[in-house]
Amino acid sequence: MKSVFALVIFLLLCFNISYSQSWTEQNINEALFDEPAKVLVVNENVWFLISNFREIWRTTDGGANFYKILSYDNIRVDFSSIQYFNNKIFLVEDYEDSNYFKIKTSSDFGQTFQLVNKVRSYGQYQLSFIDDFNGWYIRQDWPTDHLYRTTDGGRTWEAAEGPHIGRYFYFFNKMEGYLNYKGNFLYKTIDGGKTLTKIQLPYNIENPSGFICLDSTLYFFGADSSGFRKFSVTKGIDVVNVLEDFPFPEDIIFSSSHLYQNNNIAIQSGLEWLGFYFSDDYGKTWSIRKLPAINIYTFAVNPDGSLLAFQKGGTIFKSTDSAKNWKCIANPIINDVRNVFFIDENTGWISGSNILKTTDGGNSWDYISTERTSLNIYFLNQAKGFMYSNGYIYKSLDGGLSWDSVYSTSRFINDIYFVDSILGFAVGRGVYLRTTDGGNSWESNQQDVKGLSINFCSHDLGFISGDSIGYRTNDGGKSWTPDSQLIGQEVFFLDSLIGMVANKRKLLRTTDGGKTFNTIIDDGYDDYISNLQFIDDNVGFVFSGRTKMLLKTTNKGLNWENFYSTISNYNSIFFVNEGIGWVVSLDGKIYKYSKNINSTELQDINQTNYSLNQNYPNPFNPTTKINYNIAKDGRASMVIYDVLGREVKKLFDEEKTKGNYSIELNASELSSGIYFYKLQTSDFSETKKMVLMK
Repeated sequence: MKSVFALVIFLLLCFNISYSQSWTEQNINEALFDEPAKVLVVNENVWFLISNFREIWRTTDGGANFYKILSYDNIRVDFSSIQYFNNKIFLVEDYEDSNYFKIKTSSDFGQTFQLVNKVRSYGQYQLSFIDDFNGWYIRQDWPTDHLYRTTDGGRTWEAAEGPHIGRYFYFFNKMEGYLNYKGNFLYKTIDGGKTLTKIQLPYNIENPSGFICLDSTLYFFGADSSGFRKFSVTKGIDVVNVLEDFPFPEDIIFSSSHLYQNNNIAIQSGLEWLGFYFSDDYGKTWSIRKLPAINIYTFAVNPDGSLLAFQKGGTIFKSTDSAKNWKCIANPIINDVRNVFFIDENTGWISGSNILKTTDGGNSWDYISTERTSLNIYFLNQAKGFMYSNGYIYKSLDGGLSWDSVYSTSRFINDIYFVDSILGFAVGRGVYLRTTDGGNSWESNQQDVKGLSINFCSHDLGFISGDSIGYRTNDGGKSWTPDSQLIGQEVFFLDSLIGMVANKRKLLRTTDGGKTFNTIIDDGYDDYISNLQFIDDNVGFVFSGRTKMLLKTTNKGLNWENFYSTISNYNSIFFVNEGIGWVVSLDGKIYKYSKNINSTELQDINQTNYSLNQNYPNPFNPTTKINYNIAKDGRASMVIYDVLGREVKKLFDEEKTKGNYSIELNASELSSGIYFYKLQTSDFSETKKMVLMK
């Protein structure tokens, strides 16, 4: 007993190991205002934002930080209007269930608000003051509306004579003003709104905008499904002029107007936010612009003329070149996360409502601008990547900063996969695409082939899983043979014999190349097995829908153990090696797994086993590191082979003393593809696979 104890102490003294493993939540940003509705820009630093969820937010540093200054959780209050002039903020709180609204003012940039008046109303569309005393609002009095005027700062109000229909108004002064609404006429007043007269329009307009004013002339716009028209009316003249027609292109249908007095900027937005018309000369000329991202809810203009766009959740974009280019300036977030992908321990992407990129292992994330939701993302290296979004495959050559469309399809693409830097595939329900030039062009010459997942274990041998039938190829995807054993949502083969298929709630495993399968996991519940991934020939991960747990195997998928369980709304995983991986959820939460083993070898007395580790990084370009152990003195060699078994490079063939070793492979002279490296001694031999992607 004493001898055993002494041996243990001796070993601990000779070999000191520190070991730690953990999951860390790497949240990007929490969503702020869910649906931004109106923005008041006081100056370049101070903004007020009203959300559709009864909240007012304020920033004093140009959007870097927002603070909620007013909100109502238990009563239905809509902040329907906010205005700033003469160092005073005017705010309207519309109490939907009580048929009244309150007018409040603030003289300290929203720190405190004082009640001016409580006004009976079924609703109001616009409230505006031209000075501290004179103001107007349009009250909703079903079935028509009324214009109301105050001359004492909102304490008392007087209605115009007779009902009218109006949504927007503009007053040149406290006497002359105009109102518009859909239809074929305007209203005009020359007595501050006491009486109103009609002005005939040459067209019947839908979706009218507000007014902008230039040199005593008012401009406004009206639109229907075909396009929009620009109108003008001059102070003191009762004639409305049609200045120009702007037909909509096929992919932009009119949705709403945003007109800004500041810097002559006018915007006509498009349905589905595919794009918008932009003018910076009061509508004299127009250009079609793309939006910085999906779910842009409103715009604002800084005093310097830069344009701001506000996305659902709180992300803010800025353009300083007339909306040609956009930059995310505050609160990058991501919703509806679909995919996480890393090429090494530091560089990775998350795709969903936006695309975010990290170059420091997830400690910080940068927004990558895109107009579409990214449903699938795949990178070959730090520069070249592909994604699928809304009927298009896009390619990037700069790490995701910009994307170009390379293929259009009416089918949904479930999986993008590259065997090497040249040969790649995209599959989905009813679609099969193949590229042999690195993704520059894609062809579909297999009309009957379709699937949900694709995987290759060599350059030629590949597998597709599908809903009702799967496929296999022995010629690099030139031709495919139907295989009824490969039914499922995901497939992964380690080699020509051992493979797995996730078939709904079951994980199936084969050891005879797919002739027969055995059930390894049977969840038996509604949620599917998903995210089947192997990082080498032994270690893999999969998500169990029944247990809501991430499972891990270290013996080629034969046995699985619980690995992580505190994930909600889980959606995608990616491991770069056994020690580092990420899990992301639908609601944008990111979890990073890190396992660190730090060893200080004082004497090499406990090194008794041979081993060959998986190269890292893998895939690589063009260098990678291989660690291995030699158990006893003797001759050893390491050779690189291609997929045909031909020797392409010898790393060493020499006498080695027992111990731990590391060697760096530089494959700059080799072409992209799958290779194998083999460690050979007199009584040990092991081979592992690696992928070179240039």
